[in-house]
Amino acid sequence: MGVFSPPNWNTLKNKPSTVAGFGISDMAAQVSANERCKAWVNFNGTGTVAIRAAFNVSSITDNGVGDYTVNFTSALADANYGVSVSAAGSASAIIPKIFAATEGASPTLMSTTQVRVTNTSSGGTSDAGFFNVSIHR
Repeated sequence: MGVFSPPNWNTLKNKPSTVAGFGISDMAAQVSANERCKAWVNFNGTGTVAIRAAFNVSSITDNGVGDYTVNFTSALADANYGVSVSAAGSASAIIPKIFAATEGASPTLMSTTQVRVTNTSSGGTSDAGFFNVSIHR
């Protein structure tokens, strides 16, 4: 068996039709505005909340232990977007998610200008040293 060698992307980046040998169309040209990430943020959720890096996120509101509101710089078209959350650096069994008043209920805050997220663990909510949120629509 041979070793797989990926194509030289520097020579392929200006070719509009296919990636040689893979039959994959030029995805950058085909991705529509509705398929792009509308907002994302990586922040420290412990102590004084601090954004490390972000796109279309103006600030994070610390609502209490493990409870945050992500505020968008530019409003989204509507509130029918998908939210992905991940967290690390807190209690051993963490479950980051969209905030709801009770388990299984509709999100408490998911609007065109902000979304509320939380980090839960077996002992309740907990701050996360690394919290990531991305918004897709």
